[in-house]
Amino acid sequence: MTRSTPLTAVGAAAFVLFSALCGTNASAMIITVGQAGIPGNCSKPTLSEALQQARSNPGPDQIWVTNDVQPGTYDDQHLSIDNLDVDIIGGFDNCWSPSPTGRTRIAGDAASAPVLKIRGSGVVNLKYLDIINGRSGSTPGSARRGGGIDYSGHGSLVLEDVGIRHNVNGQYIDGAGGLSFEGTGGTAYLQLLDNVSIEGNYGSGMTVFGNAVLTMDGANNTLKQNNGPGLRLESPAVADIGASGNVFDANETYGLELVHNADTTGTIESHLYAASNQTGLGFRGNKRGAIHMNAPAHSASSYFLCLKGVYFQEHALADSHPIGGAPDAAYGSLVRVVGPLAHLQMATNCAYPPAAATRFEVISINNNVMADGKPLFAVSGGAVAIVDRAFIGSNTANAVFSTNLGQPASDAGLHVYNTIVVSNTLRDDVIESLRGAHVSAINLTVADNDGSFGQALLAVDAAELGVADSIIDQSQPLLHVEGSRVGVSVQRVLAPNRIGTTAGDVIIEDRPWFGGGYELLPWSPGVDVASDTPGGAVDFYGRPRNVDTFGIPNIFGSRDLGAVELQLVDYDSIFATGFDGGAGFE
Repeated sequence: MTRSTPLTAVGAAAFVLFSALCGTNASAMIITVGQAGIPGNCSKPTLSEALQQARSNPGPDQIWVTNDVQPGTYDDQHLSIDNLDVDIIGGFDNCWSPSPTGRTRIAGDAASAPVLKIRGSGVVNLKYLDIINGRSGSTPGSARRGGGIDYSGHGSLVLEDVGIRHNVNGQYIDGAGGLSFEGTGGTAYLQLLDNVSIEGNYGSGMTVFGNAVLTMDGANNTLKQNNGPGLRLESPAVADIGASGNVFDANETYGLELVHNADTTGTIESHLYAASNQTGLGFRGNKRGAIHMNAPAHSASSYFLCLKGVYFQEHALADSHPIGGAPDAAYGSLVRVVGPLAHLQMATNCAYPPAAATRFEVISINNNVMADGKPLFAVSGGAVAIVDRAFIGSNTANAVFSTNLGQPASDAGLHVYNTIVVSNTLRDDVIESLRGAHVSAINLTVADNDGSFGQALLAVDAAELGVADSIIDQSQPLLHVEGSRVGVSVQRVLAPNRIGTTAGDVIIEDRPWFGGGYELLPWSPGVDVASDTPGGAVDFYGRPRNVDTFGIPNIFGSRDLGAVELQLVDYDSIFATGFDGGAGFE
Protein backbone atom coordinates (compact mmCIF):
# COMPACT_ATOMS: atom_id res chain seq x y z
CA MET A 1 0.00 0.00 0.00
CA THR A 2 1.24 3.46 -0.79
CA ARG A 3 0.40 7.03 0.00
CA SER A 4 -0.45 7.78 -3.64
CA THR A 5 -3.74 9.26 -4.86
CA PRO A 6 -6.26 6.48 -5.66
CA LEU A 7 -7.03 5.53 -9.24
CA THR A 8 -9.97 7.15 -10.98
CA ALA A 9 -13.06 5.00 -11.41
CA VAL A 10 -12.97 5.25 -15.20
CA GLY A 11 -9.40 3.96 -15.12
CA ALA A 12 -10.10 0.85 -13.03
CA ALA A 13 -10.23 -1.49 -16.02
CA ALA A 14 -7.08 0.03 -17.46
CA PHE A 15 -5.37 -0.47 -14.08
CA VAL A 16 -6.12 -4.20 -14.14
CA LEU A 17 -4.77 -4.51 -17.70
CA PHE A 18 -1.66 -2.48 -16.80
CA SER A 19 -1.09 -4.68 -13.77
CA ALA A 20 -1.21 -7.82 -15.86
CA LEU A 21 1.19 -6.42 -18.44
CA CYS A 22 3.67 -5.11 -15.87
CA GLY A 23 3.65 -8.05 -13.50
CA THR A 24 1.84 -6.25 -10.65
CA ASN A 25 -0.63 -8.32 -8.65
CA ALA A 26 -3.38 -8.72 -11.25
CA SER A 27 -5.90 -9.82 -8.61
CA ALA A 28 -5.96 -6.39 -6.96
CA MET A 29 -9.28 -4.69 -7.49
CA ILE A 30 -11.17 -1.48 -6.81
CA ILE A 31 -14.50 -2.04 -5.09
CA THR A 32 -16.84 0.94 -5.12
CA VAL A 33 -19.56 1.39 -2.52
CA GLY A 34 -22.68 3.45 -3.06
CA GLN A 35 -25.97 3.56 -4.93
CA ALA A 36 -26.42 0.87 -7.55
CA GLY A 37 -28.73 0.83 -10.55
CA ILE A 38 -26.70 2.80 -13.08
CA PRO A 39 -24.90 0.40 -15.43
CA GLY A 40 -21.26 0.19 -14.53
CA ASN A 41 -21.74 2.31 -11.41
CA CYS A 42 -21.10 1.03 -7.84
CA SER A 43 -19.81 -2.44 -7.08
CA LYS A 44 -21.59 -2.91 -3.75
CA PRO A 45 -24.31 -1.06 -1.82
CA THR A 46 -22.74 -1.47 1.65
CA LEU A 47 -19.32 -1.51 3.26
CA SER A 48 -19.83 -4.95 4.78
CA GLU A 49 -20.50 -6.41 1.34
CA ALA A 50 -17.44 -4.64 -0.06
CA LEU A 51 -15.28 -6.16 2.68
CA GLN A 52 -16.77 -9.57 1.99
CA GLN A 53 -15.77 -9.25 -1.66
CA ALA A 54 -12.26 -8.21 -0.60
CA ARG A 55 -12.02 -11.34 1.55
CA SER A 56 -12.74 -13.49 -1.46
CA ASN A 57 -10.05 -11.75 -3.50
CA PRO A 58 -6.31 -12.18 -2.80
CA GLY A 59 -5.77 -8.40 -2.94
CA PRO A 60 -4.40 -5.90 -2.13
CA ASP A 61 -7.68 -4.12 -2.80
CA GLN A 62 -9.08 -0.61 -2.63
CA ILE A 63 -12.56 0.11 -1.36
CA TRP A 64 -13.88 3.48 -2.50
CA VAL A 65 -16.69 4.71 -0.30
CA THR A 66 -19.05 7.33 -1.73
CA ASN A 67 -21.40 9.77 -0.07
CA ASP A 68 -24.03 8.99 -2.70
CA VAL A 69 -26.06 6.69 -0.44
CA GLN A 70 -29.39 6.60 1.34
CA PRO A 71 -29.39 8.19 4.83
CA GLY A 72 -28.28 5.70 7.46
CA THR A 73 -26.37 3.44 5.08
CA TYR A 74 -23.16 3.85 7.06
CA ASP A 75 -24.80 3.89 10.51
CA ASP A 76 -24.72 1.02 13.01
CA GLN A 77 -21.51 -0.28 11.49
CA HIS A 78 -19.45 -3.03 13.18
CA LEU A 79 -16.93 -3.92 10.50
CA SER A 80 -14.17 -6.54 10.68
CA ILE A 81 -10.91 -6.77 8.74
CA ASP A 82 -9.00 -10.02 9.22
CA ASN A 83 -5.63 -10.50 7.51
CA LEU A 84 -6.58 -8.26 4.59
CA ASP A 85 -4.38 -5.91 2.59
CA VAL A 86 -6.87 -3.17 1.87
CA ASP A 87 -7.29 0.59 1.47
CA ILE A 88 -10.61 2.05 2.57
CA ILE A 89 -10.93 5.49 1.01
CA GLY A 90 -13.93 7.70 1.65
CA GLY A 91 -15.05 11.08 0.43
CA PHE A 92 -16.12 10.28 -3.15
CA ASP A 93 -19.23 12.09 -4.35
CA ASN A 94 -20.33 9.05 -6.34
CA CYS A 95 -18.83 6.05 -8.04
CA TRP A 96 -17.79 8.05 -11.09
CA SER A 97 -15.81 10.60 -9.03
CA PRO A 98 -12.11 10.67 -9.94
CA SER A 99 -10.94 11.57 -6.42
CA PRO A 100 -12.27 12.32 -2.91
CA THR A 101 -13.72 15.75 -2.22
CA GLY A 102 -14.29 15.37 1.53
CA ARG A 103 -14.79 12.66 4.14
CA THR A 104 -17.33 9.89 4.57
CA ARG A 105 -18.95 9.41 7.98
CA ILE A 106 -19.00 5.83 9.28
CA ALA A 107 -20.84 5.44 12.59
CA GLY A 108 -21.37 2.75 15.21
CA ASP A 109 -24.38 2.45 17.46
CA ALA A 110 -22.61 3.70 20.65
CA ALA A 111 -23.90 0.62 22.47
CA SER A 112 -22.14 -2.62 21.68
CA ALA A 113 -19.00 -2.78 19.53
CA PRO A 114 -16.22 -0.85 17.80
CA VAL A 115 -16.90 0.68 14.42
CA LEU A 116 -13.88 -1.08 12.94
CA LYS A 117 -12.16 -4.18 14.30
CA ILE A 118 -8.83 -5.13 12.69
CA ARG A 119 -6.97 -8.36 13.32
CA GLY A 120 -4.02 -10.24 11.86
CA SER A 121 -1.11 -9.29 9.63
CA GLY A 122 -2.72 -7.19 6.93
CA VAL A 123 -1.64 -3.83 5.56
CA VAL A 124 -4.57 -1.46 6.12
CA ASN A 125 -4.79 2.18 4.97
CA LEU A 126 -7.70 4.42 5.96
CA LYS A 127 -8.26 7.76 4.20
CA TYR A 128 -10.92 10.46 4.14
CA LEU A 129 -13.12 8.93 6.82
CA ASP A 130 -14.86 10.08 10.00
CA ILE A 131 -15.23 7.17 12.44
CA ILE A 132 -17.73 8.01 15.18
CA ASN A 133 -20.07 6.66 17.85
CA GLY A 134 -18.42 3.27 18.39
CA ARG A 135 -18.10 1.50 21.72
CA SER A 136 -15.49 -0.86 23.11
CA GLY A 137 -18.04 -2.88 25.07
CA SER A 138 -18.12 -3.79 28.74
CA THR A 139 -16.73 -7.32 28.61
CA PRO A 140 -13.66 -8.24 30.72
CA GLY A 141 -10.42 -7.22 29.07
CA SER A 142 -12.00 -4.50 26.95
CA ALA A 143 -10.50 -1.58 28.90
CA ARG A 144 -7.74 -1.19 26.32
CA ARG A 145 -10.02 -1.71 23.32
CA GLY A 146 -11.00 1.31 21.26
CA GLY A 147 -14.56 2.22 20.48
CA GLY A 148 -13.66 3.73 17.12
CA ILE A 149 -10.90 1.38 15.92
CA ASP A 150 -9.81 -1.77 17.73
CA TYR A 151 -6.55 -3.15 16.27
CA SER A 152 -4.68 -6.26 17.39
CA GLY A 153 -2.10 -7.96 15.21
CA HIS A 154 1.31 -7.68 13.57
CA GLY A 155 0.68 -5.82 10.34
CA SER A 156 0.30 -2.10 9.80
CA LEU A 157 -2.35 0.59 9.97
CA VAL A 158 -1.92 3.98 8.27
CA LEU A 159 -4.31 6.90 8.78
CA GLU A 160 -4.54 9.97 6.57
CA ASP A 161 -7.25 12.64 6.67
CA VAL A 162 -9.21 10.64 9.24
CA GLY A 163 -11.29 11.75 12.20
CA ILE A 164 -11.94 9.43 15.16
CA ARG A 165 -14.53 11.20 17.28
CA HIS A 166 -17.12 10.65 20.01
CA ASN A 167 -16.38 6.98 20.57
CA VAL A 168 -16.77 5.34 23.98
CA ASN A 169 -14.78 3.02 26.19
CA GLY A 170 -17.36 0.87 27.91
CA GLN A 171 -15.38 0.29 31.12
CA TYR A 172 -12.92 3.01 32.13
CA ILE A 173 -12.37 6.67 31.46
CA ASP A 174 -8.63 5.95 31.28
CA GLY A 175 -9.16 3.00 28.94
CA ALA A 176 -9.00 3.32 25.16
CA GLY A 177 -11.85 5.32 23.69
CA GLY A 178 -11.00 6.34 20.14
CA LEU A 179 -8.25 4.04 18.86
CA SER A 180 -6.54 1.09 20.53
CA PHE A 181 -3.53 -0.43 18.82
CA GLU A 182 -1.95 -3.65 20.10
CA GLY A 183 1.08 -5.33 18.61
CA THR A 184 0.82 -9.08 19.15
CA GLY A 185 2.33 -12.10 17.37
CA GLY A 186 5.07 -9.81 16.05
CA THR A 187 5.62 -6.08 15.66
CA ALA A 188 2.74 -3.90 14.51
CA TYR A 189 3.16 -0.44 12.96
CA LEU A 190 0.78 2.50 13.32
CA GLN A 191 1.41 5.64 11.27
CA LEU A 192 -0.47 8.93 11.33
CA LEU A 193 0.07 10.97 8.19
CA ASP A 194 -1.64 14.34 7.60
CA ASN A 195 -4.91 15.67 9.06
CA VAL A 196 -5.72 13.04 11.66
CA SER A 197 -7.93 14.23 14.52
CA ILE A 198 -8.69 11.97 17.50
CA GLU A 199 -11.15 14.06 19.41
CA GLY A 200 -13.88 13.98 22.03
CA ASN A 201 -13.68 10.27 22.83
CA TYR A 202 -14.74 8.87 26.21
CA GLY A 203 -11.52 7.30 27.43
CA SER A 204 -8.10 7.91 25.95
CA GLY A 205 -7.90 9.33 22.50
CA MET A 206 -5.42 6.62 21.56
CA THR A 207 -3.82 3.72 23.45
CA VAL A 208 -0.78 1.98 21.95
CA PHE A 209 0.53 -1.16 23.66
CA GLY A 210 2.23 -4.51 23.10
CA ASN A 211 4.94 -4.86 20.45
CA ALA A 212 3.87 -1.72 18.63
CA VAL A 213 5.58 1.23 16.96
CA LEU A 214 3.72 4.52 16.56
CA THR A 215 4.99 7.01 13.99
CA MET A 216 3.18 10.34 13.89
CA ASP A 217 4.93 12.45 11.29
CA GLY A 218 2.19 14.24 9.37
CA ALA A 219 0.85 17.78 9.52
CA ASN A 220 -2.27 18.97 11.36
CA ASN A 221 -2.63 16.03 13.72
CA THR A 222 -4.29 16.44 17.09
CA LEU A 223 -5.32 14.42 20.14
CA LYS A 224 -7.94 16.73 21.56
CA GLN A 225 -10.61 16.96 24.26
CA ASN A 226 -10.67 13.27 25.08
CA ASN A 227 -12.02 12.28 28.50
CA GLY A 228 -8.85 10.34 29.31
CA PRO A 229 -5.29 11.06 28.17
CA GLY A 230 -4.66 12.14 24.61
CA LEU A 231 -2.20 9.26 24.17
CA ARG A 232 -1.57 6.37 26.54
CA LEU A 233 1.64 4.59 25.59
CA GLU A 234 2.38 1.27 27.31
CA SER A 235 5.74 -0.48 26.97
CA PRO A 236 7.12 -2.28 25.11
CA ALA A 237 5.35 0.02 22.63
CA VAL A 238 7.39 3.00 21.46
CA ALA A 239 6.61 6.19 19.57
CA ASP A 240 8.36 8.64 17.25
CA ILE A 241 6.20 11.76 17.10
CA GLY A 242 7.45 14.59 14.90
CA ALA A 243 4.73 17.21 14.67
CA SER A 244 3.90 20.86 15.16
CA GLY A 245 1.13 22.87 16.77
CA ASN A 246 -1.18 21.90 19.63
CA VAL A 247 -1.00 18.13 19.23
CA PHE A 248 -1.91 17.21 22.84
CA ASP A 249 -4.75 19.63 23.43
CA ALA A 250 -7.26 20.03 26.28
CA ASN A 251 -7.62 16.39 27.27
CA GLU A 252 -9.40 15.72 30.56
CA THR A 253 -6.46 13.89 32.16
CA TYR A 254 -2.93 13.95 30.67
CA GLY A 255 -1.66 14.92 27.28
CA LEU A 256 0.66 11.91 27.29
CA GLU A 257 0.57 9.07 29.80
CA LEU A 258 3.46 6.61 29.57
CA VAL A 259 3.33 3.34 31.52
CA HIS A 260 6.27 0.92 31.71
CA ASN A 261 4.95 -2.63 32.03
CA ALA A 262 6.59 -5.48 33.92
CA ASP A 263 7.01 -7.83 30.96
CA THR A 264 9.19 -5.39 28.99
CA THR A 265 12.77 -6.46 28.31
CA GLY A 266 15.59 -4.31 27.01
CA THR A 267 15.98 -0.57 27.26
CA ILE A 268 13.60 1.29 24.98
CA GLU A 269 13.23 4.89 23.84
CA SER A 270 10.44 7.11 22.51
CA HIS A 271 10.78 10.58 20.96
CA LEU A 272 8.74 13.74 20.60
CA TYR A 273 10.19 16.52 18.49
CA ALA A 274 9.22 19.59 16.51
CA ALA A 275 8.54 19.05 12.82
CA SER A 276 9.05 22.73 12.03
CA ASN A 277 11.90 25.15 12.54
CA GLN A 278 9.33 27.81 13.42
CA THR A 279 6.74 25.98 15.54
CA GLY A 280 7.24 23.44 18.31
CA LEU A 281 5.20 20.40 19.16
CA GLY A 282 2.60 21.52 21.66
CA PHE A 283 0.97 20.40 24.89
CA ARG A 284 -1.85 22.81 25.73
CA GLY A 285 -4.50 22.88 28.41
CA ASN A 286 -4.51 19.21 29.49
CA LYS A 287 -6.38 19.15 32.78
CA ARG A 288 -4.25 16.86 34.98
CA GLY A 289 -0.91 17.61 33.44
CA ALA A 290 1.02 17.48 30.19
CA ILE A 291 3.13 14.34 30.79
CA HIS A 292 2.76 11.60 33.37
CA MET A 293 5.49 8.94 33.19
CA ASN A 294 5.43 5.91 35.48
CA ALA A 295 8.12 3.22 35.39
CA PRO A 296 8.18 1.26 38.66
CA ALA A 297 10.90 -1.23 39.61
CA HIS A 298 9.44 -4.37 38.11
CA SER A 299 11.70 -4.93 35.11
CA ALA A 300 15.37 -4.93 34.20
CA SER A 301 14.75 -2.45 31.40
CA SER A 302 14.54 1.34 31.39
CA TYR A 303 12.24 3.59 29.42
CA PHE A 304 13.67 6.80 27.95
CA LEU A 305 11.31 9.53 26.81
CA CYS A 306 13.15 12.18 24.78
CA LEU A 307 11.73 15.61 23.93
CA LYS A 308 13.16 18.30 21.68
CA GLY A 309 11.42 21.44 20.41
CA VAL A 310 8.34 20.86 22.59
CA TYR A 311 6.25 23.57 24.25
CA PHE A 312 3.87 23.46 27.22
CA GLN A 313 1.33 26.23 27.67
CA GLU A 314 -2.04 27.24 29.11
CA HIS A 315 -2.44 24.38 31.58
CA ALA A 316 -4.58 25.34 34.59
CA LEU A 317 -4.41 22.33 36.88
CA ALA A 318 -6.76 21.57 39.75
CA ASP A 319 -5.81 19.60 42.86
CA SER A 320 -7.10 16.36 41.35
CA HIS A 321 -5.87 12.84 42.00
CA PRO A 322 -5.81 9.90 39.62
CA ILE A 323 -8.81 7.64 39.26
CA GLY A 324 -6.88 4.74 40.80
CA GLY A 325 -3.93 4.63 43.19
CA ALA A 326 -2.88 6.56 46.24
CA PRO A 327 -2.76 10.34 45.92
CA ASP A 328 0.36 12.32 46.68
CA ALA A 329 1.40 15.94 46.75
CA ALA A 330 2.85 15.96 43.23
CA TYR A 331 -0.22 14.83 41.28
CA GLY A 332 -1.36 17.74 39.18
CA SER A 333 2.17 18.81 38.26
CA LEU A 334 2.73 19.83 34.67
CA VAL A 335 5.33 17.08 34.18
CA ARG A 336 5.53 14.13 36.58
CA VAL A 337 8.16 11.38 36.36
CA VAL A 338 7.97 8.44 38.77
CA GLY A 339 9.90 5.20 39.22
CA PRO A 340 13.51 4.04 38.99
CA LEU A 341 13.18 2.93 35.36
CA ALA A 342 11.82 6.27 34.14
CA HIS A 343 14.20 8.60 32.27
CA LEU A 344 12.88 11.87 30.89
CA GLN A 345 15.34 13.75 28.69
CA MET A 346 14.41 17.20 27.42
CA ALA A 347 16.45 18.65 24.54
CA THR A 348 19.34 16.27 25.17
CA ASN A 349 21.24 14.18 22.67
CA CYS A 350 18.99 11.16 22.41
CA ALA A 351 18.97 9.08 19.23
CA TYR A 352 16.24 11.13 17.58
CA PRO A 353 15.03 10.08 14.13
CA PRO A 354 16.94 11.69 11.25
CA ALA A 355 14.02 14.04 10.56
CA ALA A 356 14.63 15.69 13.94
CA ALA A 357 18.28 16.51 13.31
CA THR A 358 17.86 20.09 12.09
CA ARG A 359 14.64 21.05 13.83
CA PHE A 360 13.81 23.62 16.47
CA GLU A 361 15.25 22.34 19.75
CA VAL A 362 14.42 24.59 22.72
CA ILE A 363 11.84 23.53 25.33
CA SER A 364 9.32 26.29 26.10
CA ILE A 365 7.17 26.25 29.25
CA ASN A 366 4.94 29.27 29.72
CA ASN A 367 1.58 30.48 31.03
CA ASN A 368 0.78 27.39 33.09
CA VAL A 369 -0.93 27.55 36.49
CA MET A 370 -0.45 24.79 39.07
CA ALA A 371 -2.85 24.26 41.96
CA ASP A 372 -1.65 25.25 45.42
CA GLY A 373 1.09 22.87 46.57
CA LYS A 374 2.06 21.66 43.10
CA PRO A 375 5.42 22.19 41.34
CA LEU A 376 5.84 22.45 37.58
CA PHE A 377 8.22 19.47 37.46
CA ALA A 378 7.95 16.59 39.92
CA VAL A 379 10.49 13.74 39.92
CA SER A 380 10.27 10.93 42.46
CA GLY A 381 10.73 7.24 43.22
CA GLY A 382 14.23 7.00 41.77
CA ALA A 383 13.29 8.50 38.40
CA VAL A 384 15.72 10.68 36.44
CA ALA A 385 14.90 13.85 34.51
CA ILE A 386 17.36 15.91 32.48
CA VAL A 387 16.31 19.33 31.23
CA ASP A 388 18.57 21.20 28.81
CA ARG A 389 17.89 24.50 27.03
CA ALA A 390 14.44 25.27 28.43
CA PHE A 391 12.70 28.62 28.70
CA ILE A 392 10.39 28.65 31.74
CA GLY A 393 8.41 31.86 32.08
CA SER A 394 5.11 33.34 33.30
CA ASN A 395 4.00 30.21 35.17
CA THR A 396 2.40 29.95 38.61
CA ALA A 397 3.50 27.11 40.88
CA ASN A 398 4.88 26.30 44.31
CA ALA A 399 8.26 25.51 42.78
CA VAL A 400 9.71 25.08 39.31
CA PHE A 401 11.60 21.85 40.06
CA SER A 402 10.93 19.43 42.92
CA THR A 403 11.94 15.90 43.88
CA ASN A 404 10.24 13.27 46.08
CA LEU A 405 7.45 15.64 47.03
CA GLY A 406 4.86 13.62 48.93
CA GLN A 407 6.74 10.38 48.22
CA PRO A 408 9.18 8.18 50.18
CA ALA A 409 12.84 9.09 50.08
CA SER A 410 14.65 7.93 46.95
CA ASP A 411 17.69 8.71 44.83
CA ALA A 412 15.57 10.55 42.25
CA GLY A 413 17.74 12.64 39.94
CA LEU A 414 17.00 16.02 38.42
CA HIS A 415 19.63 17.77 36.31
CA VAL A 416 19.04 21.13 34.64
CA TYR A 417 21.35 22.88 32.17
CA ASN A 418 21.35 26.08 30.07
CA THR A 419 17.87 27.03 31.22
CA ILE A 420 16.17 30.41 31.70
CA VAL A 421 13.66 30.73 34.57
CA VAL A 422 12.05 34.17 34.56
CA SER A 423 8.86 36.07 35.46
CA ASN A 424 7.18 33.18 37.25
CA THR A 425 4.94 33.52 40.30
CA LEU A 426 6.23 31.09 42.93
CA ARG A 427 4.92 30.16 46.37
CA ASP A 428 7.82 28.21 47.92
CA ASP A 429 11.10 28.29 45.98
CA VAL A 430 12.67 27.78 42.57
CA ILE A 431 14.47 24.45 43.02
CA GLU A 432 13.86 21.81 45.71
CA SER A 433 16.03 18.80 46.47
CA LEU A 434 14.10 16.66 48.96
CA ARG A 435 14.53 13.34 50.73
CA GLY A 436 17.61 11.66 49.27
CA ALA A 437 17.40 13.21 45.80
CA HIS A 438 20.30 14.26 43.60
CA VAL A 439 19.71 17.67 42.02
CA SER A 440 22.16 19.66 39.94
CA ALA A 441 21.73 22.95 38.08
CA ILE A 442 24.45 24.30 35.80
CA ASN A 443 24.35 27.45 33.67
CA LEU A 444 20.94 28.65 34.86
CA THR A 445 19.60 32.17 34.59
CA VAL A 446 16.97 32.84 37.28
CA ALA A 447 15.56 36.37 37.42
CA ASP A 448 12.47 38.51 37.87
CA ASN A 449 10.39 35.83 39.58
CA ASP A 450 7.92 37.03 42.17
CA GLY A 451 5.34 35.67 44.60
CA SER A 452 5.49 34.61 48.22
CA PHE A 453 8.41 32.17 47.89
CA GLY A 454 10.85 32.19 50.77
CA GLN A 455 14.13 31.22 49.12
CA ALA A 456 15.53 30.35 45.71
CA LEU A 457 17.09 27.00 46.64
CA LEU A 458 15.85 24.45 49.17
CA ALA A 459 17.56 21.26 50.37
CA VAL A 460 15.74 19.03 52.86
CA ASP A 461 17.56 15.78 53.71
CA ALA A 462 19.06 15.96 50.21
CA ALA A 463 21.74 13.63 48.92
CA GLU A 464 22.84 16.44 46.59
CA LEU A 465 21.98 19.99 45.66
CA GLY A 466 24.67 21.39 43.41
CA VAL A 467 24.31 24.72 41.64
CA ALA A 468 27.16 26.08 39.54
CA ASP A 469 28.05 28.71 36.92
CA SER A 470 24.63 30.30 37.26
CA ILE A 471 22.82 33.57 37.84
CA ILE A 472 20.16 33.75 40.55
CA ASP A 473 19.04 37.36 40.53
CA GLN A 474 16.39 37.22 43.26
CA SER A 475 15.99 39.32 46.39
CA GLN A 476 14.87 36.28 48.41
CA PRO A 477 17.47 34.38 50.47
CA LEU A 478 19.61 32.29 48.18
CA LEU A 479 19.55 28.98 50.06
CA HIS A 480 17.82 27.16 52.90
CA VAL A 481 19.08 23.78 54.16
CA GLU A 482 17.43 21.32 56.54
CA GLY A 483 19.30 18.17 57.52
CA SER A 484 22.74 17.28 56.22
CA ARG A 485 24.73 19.84 54.23
CA VAL A 486 27.24 17.29 52.94
CA GLY A 487 25.94 17.25 49.36
CA VAL A 488 25.00 20.94 49.17
CA SER A 489 27.30 23.11 47.06
CA VAL A 490 26.87 26.50 45.40
CA GLN A 491 29.81 27.35 43.17
CA ARG A 492 30.38 30.37 40.93
CA VAL A 493 26.90 31.84 41.30
CA LEU A 494 26.06 35.50 40.74
CA ALA A 495 23.44 36.54 43.31
CA PRO A 496 22.55 39.65 45.31
CA ASN A 497 23.01 37.77 48.61
CA ARG A 498 24.66 34.64 49.97
CA ILE A 499 22.15 33.90 52.73
CA GLY A 500 22.23 30.25 53.76
CA THR A 501 25.53 29.41 52.10
CA THR A 502 28.82 28.45 53.77
CA ALA A 503 32.37 29.70 53.48
CA GLY A 504 33.15 26.98 50.95
CA ASP A 505 30.49 28.22 48.52
CA VAL A 506 31.64 30.67 45.85
CA ILE A 507 29.17 33.53 45.47
CA ILE A 508 29.69 36.70 43.44
CA GLU A 509 27.51 39.13 45.37
CA ASP A 510 26.28 41.49 42.70
CA ARG A 511 23.54 41.86 40.11
CA PRO A 512 23.70 41.19 36.36
CA TRP A 513 23.16 43.61 33.49
CA PHE A 514 21.09 41.89 30.84
CA GLY A 515 20.78 42.65 27.16
CA GLY A 516 18.19 41.12 24.87
CA GLY A 517 17.40 37.46 25.41
CA TYR A 518 19.03 37.47 28.88
CA GLU A 519 22.49 37.75 27.40
CA LEU A 520 24.89 39.57 29.70
CA LEU A 521 26.14 42.95 28.59
CA PRO A 522 29.92 43.14 28.18
CA TRP A 523 30.42 45.16 31.37
CA SER A 524 28.11 43.02 33.51
CA PRO A 525 29.36 40.94 36.41
CA GLY A 526 29.40 37.30 35.32
CA VAL A 527 31.14 37.71 31.96
CA ASP A 528 34.14 35.35 31.63
CA VAL A 529 33.68 34.02 35.15
CA ALA A 530 32.48 30.43 34.65
CA SER A 531 34.79 27.47 34.40
CA ASP A 532 35.75 25.95 31.06
CA THR A 533 34.65 22.50 32.11
CA PRO A 534 34.32 19.72 29.54
CA GLY A 535 30.83 19.19 28.12
CA GLY A 536 28.02 21.71 27.82
CA ALA A 537 29.67 23.26 24.79
CA VAL A 538 26.61 25.28 23.70
CA ASP A 539 24.36 27.78 25.47
CA PHE A 540 20.58 28.21 25.57
CA TYR A 541 20.51 29.32 21.94
CA GLY A 542 22.81 26.53 20.77
CA ARG A 543 25.75 28.90 20.35
CA PRO A 544 29.34 28.21 21.43
CA ARG A 545 30.17 28.46 25.14
CA ASN A 546 33.90 29.14 24.96
CA VAL A 547 33.72 32.77 23.80
CA ASP A 548 36.38 34.88 25.52
CA THR A 549 35.18 38.50 25.58
CA PHE A 550 38.01 40.89 24.67
CA GLY A 551 39.32 43.00 27.51
CA ILE A 552 37.52 41.12 30.29
CA PRO A 553 39.76 39.18 32.69
CA ASN A 554 38.91 35.52 33.10
CA ILE A 555 38.15 34.53 36.67
CA PHE A 556 37.59 30.76 36.62
CA GLY A 557 37.51 30.45 32.82
CA SER A 558 36.35 32.16 29.64
CA ARG A 559 32.68 31.18 29.82
CA ASP A 560 29.90 33.41 31.16
CA LEU A 561 27.64 32.64 34.09
CA GLY A 562 24.04 31.84 33.27
CA ALA A 563 22.21 30.20 30.38
CA VAL A 564 23.37 32.55 27.62
CA GLU A 565 26.93 33.10 26.42
CA LEU A 566 27.85 36.58 25.21
CA GLN A 567 29.03 36.09 21.62
CA LEU A 568 30.79 39.47 21.41
CA VAL A 569 34.56 38.97 21.15
CA ASP A 570 35.48 42.59 20.47
CA TYR A 571 33.64 45.82 21.14
CA ASP A 572 34.12 49.56 20.88
CA SER A 573 36.46 51.53 23.09
CA ILE A 574 35.67 53.18 26.41
CA PHE A 575 34.55 56.81 26.21
CA ALA A 576 35.39 59.38 28.85
CA THR A 577 31.79 59.34 30.08
CA GLY A 578 31.60 55.55 30.29
CA PHE A 579 30.75 52.65 28.00
CA ASP A 580 29.14 53.02 24.62
CA GLY A 581 26.09 50.95 25.59
CA GLY A 582 24.99 50.30 22.03
CA ALA A 583 28.34 49.37 20.56
CA GLY A 584 29.04 46.03 19.05
CA PHE A 585 25.71 44.25 19.63
CA GLU A 586 21.99 44.64 19.09
